[in-house]
Amino acid sequence: VVIGKRFHSCCVVVKNMQRCIYAIPSSSVFPRDTISRIEKNSTSSDASLSLRATLHELSSGLKSEVAEKLSDLNVSNFVMTPVKRNYAFERTDVPIGEQYVLKINYPYKDPAVPADLRGDHFHALLGTNNSALELFLIKRKIKGPSWLSISKFVACPSTQRVSWCKFEVTVDSPKDISVLMTSNTLEVPPVVVAAVNLKTIINEKHNVHEIVSASVICCHQVKIDTPMRSEDWQKRGTISHFTVMRKLEGSIFPIGLTKEASDRNQKAGSNVLALESSERALLNRLMIELSKLDCDVLVGHNISGFDLDVLLHRAQTCKVPSSMWSKIGRLRRSVMPRLTKGNTLYGSGASPGIMSCIAGRLLCDTYLCSRDLLREVSYSLTQLAETQLKKDRREVSPHDIPPMFQSAGTLLKLVEYGETDAWLSLELMFHLSVLPLTRQLTNISGNLWGKTLQV
Repeated sequence: VVIGKRFHSCCVVVKNMQRCIYAIPSSSVFPRDTISRIEKNSTSSDASLSLRATLHELSSGLKSEVAEKLSDLNVSNFVMTPVKRNYAFERTDVPIGEQYVLKINYPYKDPAVPADLRGDHFHALLGTNNSALELFLIKRKIKGPSWLSISKFVACPSTQRVSWCKFEVTVDSPKDISVLMTSNTLEVPPVVVAAVNLKTIINEKHNVHEIVSASVICCHQVKIDTPMRSEDWQKRGTISHFTVMRKLEGSIFPIGLTKEASDRNQKAGSNVLALESSERALLNRLMIELSKLDCDVLVGHNISGFDLDVLLHRAQTCKVPSSMWSKIGRLRRSVMPRLTKGNTLYGSGASPGIMSCIAGRLLCDTYLCSRDLLREVSYSLTQLAETQLKKDRREVSPHDIPPMFQSAGTLLKLVEYGETDAWLSLELMFHLSVLPLTRQLTNISGNLWGKTLQV
């Protein structure tokens, strides 16, 4: 949503989504000779009504059987209509070509019909496992990121909001949303991109990573329709940054660090270095700051396989409230999705639990993208910084970090390393033109942009 010269996030809640299932009838339900004879005479409107009435009559046994099976599944509100469809896929139990089938619509709030359900009058069901999102995109003919026309919407009261977006509206039917046909004349809005880098230590007792600092570099005006030169995205006023750091358990920050942090914040006019007393406080502060940025894209090198995995597992372990950890995405959540066991291997990708947590934001992993777009011996950030960006990077392992808490100078170096790594992943994203490239591929394929980025 544009206000003045700035774009703000908006969530649209679509109500009354209906499942769409097709029952493939036995050959005796719609006899071909009978159908062919009626279709030949169905050119006029009266004949067309006659054809429709005949189809309903022929399918009465099928409809009664399907209605009985739906009732057994506690589905009471449904609509059934004979329709003509063309099948061209691999299932051997469904005839190839045009045929009449029974279309069944009922609300998504009711349980799904088993895919292997059979009956005397039908031998297959199609569309039983289609998600509401998939069906919505297909029915409304939405192919990738595009301008949408939304009508008959109602602003959602603050007490009923399901998202953290700036604006939230509700529509009563998916038919109230359509692709805007005049979108070619509209400017493609920029997005906000936040690059995240975590520095962790290893808890030897529990053999888990614990977060000691989190650095974020944010670019507020990122084009998604064309590549951007470095002088365009690095210009004054478009970049902001901050780091949140906490002290080690049972110790204090070294002398001089608090004053240095205060001086830096005063000079910058904002909190660019926040010092917290515990990992839980660090996570809370990080989520608050990310929520303020309201970024559209999260970027990092192996962010799918490591950073987000560690972030959410630590939020769970530290009992960070859902009102905080759910701000990593744009949907308000009360229960943490099931997270798979942490995997620190490069390129492991994001688990379904992580992807559900960041719903509403895109996830750009520069490791996954560079592996698809480049031919390198190694895809580590150090290697790519050297070969692609012509820059040196200092490797910091979890075992190197505890000694750095001995002095303020070495801790400030740790802050520098974290922000440098976040910057390098952001710069790599621009260097590879990841966002415009994946957006174009998504528009061509009709896929979800988030899926394209994770392939």
